[in-house]
Formats: sequence, C-alpha cells, structure tokens
Amino acid sequence: MIIHNMNFFIFTCYFKFKKNLTTINMKKLLPLIAILLFTLAFSKAQAQCNPDFNYSIQAGYVVNFTAAPSTSAGLSDHWNYGDGSFGNGATSSHTYSLSGTYNVWHYRRILINNNIICYDSAIKTITIAAGDCNLVANLAITQANTSSNTIYVSNTSTPSHSTDSVRYSFGDGTAGSGPSATHSYMQAGTYNVCIRVQQRNNQGQLTNCIKEKCQTVTIAQDSCALQVNFLMRLDSTAGNLRTYKFTNQSVPLSTTDSIRWTFGDGTSSSAVHPVHTYSQAGTYIVCLRVIKRNSAATLGCARDICKTLVITECPLQAAYTKKQDSTNWKKFYFTNTSVAPAANTVVLWTFGDGSSATTWNAVHEYATAGRYRVCLKISLGNTCVREICDSVTVAEPCVANSNYSYQRSASNYKTYSFTPSGLYTNATYTWSFGDGTSSSIPNPTHTYVANGTYIVCLKVNRGANCESTTCKSIQVQNTTVSACDSATVNFTAVALQPALPHKITFTATGSRPIIAQKWVITKYTNNGYVPYIILTTINPTYTFADSGTYRVCLLARMDNNCIREKCQQLIIVRNTNGNDCHVNPYPNPATAHVSTNVYLTQPQQIKVYIFNNQQTQVRYKLLNGTPGQNVITIEMLGLPAGIYTMKVVRGNRQCTAAFMKL
Repeated sequence: MIIHNMNFFIFTCYFKFKKNLTTINMKKLLPLIAILLFTLAFSKAQAQCNPDFNYSIQAGYVVNFTAAPSTSAGLSDHWNYGDGSFGNGATSSHTYSLSGTYNVWHYRRILINNNIICYDSAIKTITIAAGDCNLVANLAITQANTSSNTIYVSNTSTPSHSTDSVRYSFGDGTAGSGPSATHSYMQAGTYNVCIRVQQRNNQGQLTNCIKEKCQTVTIAQDSCALQVNFLMRLDSTAGNLRTYKFTNQSVPLSTTDSIRWTFGDGTSSSAVHPVHTYSQAGTYIVCLRVIKRNSAATLGCARDICKTLVITECPLQAAYTKKQDSTNWKKFYFTNTSVAPAANTVVLWTFGDGSSATTWNAVHEYATAGRYRVCLKISLGNTCVREICDSVTVAEPCVANSNYSYQRSASNYKTYSFTPSGLYTNATYTWSFGDGTSSSIPNPTHTYVANGTYIVCLKVNRGANCESTTCKSIQVQNTTVSACDSATVNFTAVALQPALPHKITFTATGSRPIIAQKWVITKYTNNGYVPYIILTTINPTYTFADSGTYRVCLLARMDNNCIREKCQQLIIVRNTNGNDCHVNPYPNPATAHVSTNVYLTQPQQIKVYIFNNQQTQVRYKLLNGTPGQNVITIEMLGLPAGIYTMKVVRGNRQCTAAFMKL
C-alpha cells in the first residue's frame, strides 16, 4: 500500500479536523482520527528507509560498501554496482574488472506482512583509478631436439605468483594452462607460442593486470608420419556383453606393417581388425602397436596407443533431462542422456498419463495440469535393463494481475464501480473497500455511507504461491467536481533510435501543469513484478540492460498538489541489429535459467559459454542459428549463487557480459 504526497494528506486531514471540531461529535471523528494515526505511522515507516551508504576503495579494484545503519524491521538492502553486476546485504564487496567511473545504486526496501512499506534508492559516483601493473610476461620453450615435434613451455614472467592465471596458446588452435605445459604438434611448420598472465589480488580475485608474450617455434618434418589410433565397440551380434570389435584407424597403414594388439587379459592378436571375447567383466588396458615395414625390413618407425575398456554384465546407465516449452506450458522436451554402448539399445518412455514413446529423445504434450511420473527404460536383451523415473509438474505459470480501475457513478457521488485488469476463470477476488466492508464479486459496485478517504484493496488468488494485492486511495466527497478530481495524467514511451530499441524516452502529459515526476519501473519474473529502478528526472531517457516485460508507473504531482498515477506495460527486446556485439543475459539476476537474444542476417552457428568467477566453464550450448532473432536459453539449476560470465561466439565475433545467479 503506497500513499503519495504524505505531508499534504496529513495537513488536509488536520485542517478538516480543526474546521469541524465544533460541529461534529467524537463518534464521527473516530474514522478521521484512525486515518490520521495510520498516516502518521506510515509516514514514520516511510522515513525509516533512508537509503544512503559509504564506500572505501581497496587495492586490486576492490570496493567495500556499507549501508546507512537502520533498525527497521523487514528492511533489506540491494546494490547495482554500475558495471552490470548486483549484490545484496547491508555490507557488500565488489571487484571491478576495469578502471573507470561507475554509478552505484543502493536500493532499500521495508517489507512487512508482504506489503511494501517503503522502497527508495540512493546513487553515488565512484572512480576506480588504473593501478600499477609491473608484470613482465615471458616464457621459456624447450625442444628435445631439432626433429622433435614436442615442446616444453614454462612461465618465466616476473614477478611471478602461484595465484596468477597462466594460459598458453600453441599456435595450432590448442591451448594449455599452469606453471608449465607440454605440447606435441601434429605436423611440421612454424608456430607462434604465446603466454598470457593475469594477476590475482589478495582475495584470490582476478585483476586487470594482464600481460602477454609470444615466441616462434619451428617443428621439422617428422620422418615417421605414422598416427596410431583405434575404435572399440560392443559386438551386438555376439549374444553376450563381453565380445568387442576393435577397428584399427592408424594412418598410413600398409599390408606389410607389423601389428600387435594386447587386450589386457594376457591375450594378444596380430589381426588388423580383431574381435575378442573376455571371459569375465572387469577393467582392461587395450594397447595397439604398429611398426612400419616394407617387404624387406623394418623402417624404424613405430607408434603405440593404449585405451581403458570397462566391461560390465550390463553396461547401460539410464539418465535424462526435461524442459518445459517456453510458450506451451503443457508441452515438455525429454532428452535422453543415457550411456548406451550398443546401437541396438531398446528405449521406452512412459509419461505417467497412459501414453508412451520409443524414440531416443521424446516430446510430449499433456492434456491437463497435474503431477506425473515419467520413466525412461533402456535395455540390451532381457537381462540388461536400466530404468530411471522422475516426477514432472505440469502447471500454468502464475499470473495474478491485481491491478484495477474504478469509476464514480454519475447519479450518486458515493457509489463506485470497480473493474479488475485481469479476469481469470480459476481465481478468487477479494475486495476491501476501506470502510469495513468487502466483496468477493470480480466486478463489484459499492456505495459509501460517508464522505472521506478510503483505501481500496483487491487481492487476486489463483492457488498456492500465486496471488497478488493492489491498493489504491479514493476520495469520496460532494457532487461538486474539484480541479483535482478532474486532473488526468498520461505518458508515452518511445525508442527514438531504431538501432537502440532498448533506449526509451518517457514523456509525461497532464491536464494540469506537472511539477514533479517519479517513475517506478518493475520487471516481470516467475515470481511476479519485482523492483527494477526508480527515476525522478523530468521526462527521462533510460537504457534498459535486459530484455523482458516491464511495468512502468508514473506518479505525477500537479500544480494544485494533486497526485495522479499512470501505469503501462513495456516489452524490451535487445540485440536486433546483426552488427551489434552485445550480450544481454536475462533475467538478470537469473535463477533456474538464463537467456540471450542473437540476431542473424544469415544461417550461422552460435556457441554460448557460461564461466564462473574463477573463469571455469560450467555450461555450454551450440545452436544452428537461423536468420532473424534467435533465443538461446541455458539451464542454471544446480549452480551456486554468484557472478557468472556469458560468452557468445558466432563466426569470428566473440561478445561477453556478466550476470548474477541467485
């Protein structure tokens, strides 16, 4: 419940009380006194938000933030660090990746009994100066001999710390990391070997102190060009689970070459592509050695390779993942992630509603909402069967819009009709008219007994964990329409640059001159609308960082101290320009999943990587993109809360952006 222009409201109540003191009895005064006491209590709670903070800049681009002290119940602090990162808590520490100037927002909210008592913010500008970086990157390259195709590289940078992030690129598309690394080249040539060193601060966080150094290395033509490899797979025709086929994939390979297989159970073979049956299950090391020969003698060229083979009586491992369709909540996608070494593995899906499928992956649409048990069974014959089951909840996403409008009767100024913005067949509507009466009719009409100011609330409930409440203040007075009653306000939201559809200019208009404006922007998530940003400038221009659905509300104060509110829904979509190199993860902060939009002018592969704050890859997704807008969604369930980086690669373009997971 929000009351705007509180001081004016208190003054008005006091003036009416004083003016009518001699003409009304105490019984009639009680409603006015109750409203006055409630207003004073609310004004006190509103004053307790007090958003303010101090900060201190530490070494390594680390800034510590401390919110102003407060003992208010239900208070929470939130931070926008100005570089696309967010935090929570009365104290917070953030490490910036680059020097520069940042606008830091401190948001403070008091939430009591699921009612927002106050929500306010403060902003300060901080400057991160470029720190000293005396790092000198260097590397040492050692080659066994001039004909060797293997090199040994080590980090000789100064100063060197064990916490530094060290990465090597070997010039042939491969890379390594750590204090040292060994690499073998597949063919002769001259390669540019580089080292990249990035220092960490005392807290183990990466800084922007980064240096690189490159050297060239020449790999001579190896006279032995033999490359040895083999493939092993279960023989599905053998009638058991211990017979394997081994395929020699060595190149070049001639009929005069010497071939020797050892199967790890004391047996061997000289066949080019042998078939071997093991006597029992177990773990075996299978090796292949090839010696190049001509018809006369050995050519002095030999190579070998070994692989581990695990044989079980039933080598199957059943597993699957599930995902709900983003537009059809009854439709689910089931991805089979089972380990099945044989091509003749039999698959059976049962979806818990009496239907089934035998495809490797499955798509199923349920007829009604509910909780279903989904099972995947895979089998190799009658004795090797594996099954896994999990439940899936089919439920419509919660949408409970409790906003409403009201209209005063033309014949009776004390009679009002109320209309909710959202009408649902499976919802309950509870109206509280502020005078001790209520109604459960979706579209009620109510007649007040006396003049006064009333707080009217609508609660819409659509089941467990799916409800919302909206309260508004209405003024019941005589039939003479005041200038405040007739005042109206509206606004437009326009993207002035087609290439920047997320940069919106808001323009307010009113039937009377507007003295002050307050813009409250909230963002729709799975938990409903949540606070996003508050603007107090006149007709502001704001650049949205995230794609999504927003509700923008203007609270305008006019020249006669009338307060009027106007709300609109706004849909923001970024990355509509195929030439842009912007990554905009949304929702931000993310919970169960994170998405981004990529616009393509022609078909192209899109690769999306997710890295944690230690620069370790934790998620990956490949999409064959099509011309137009492509939406890529990556599951984030199971990952700890924190700051993550999304990298999008398409062609020779690489774009990154940070986001938060709650």
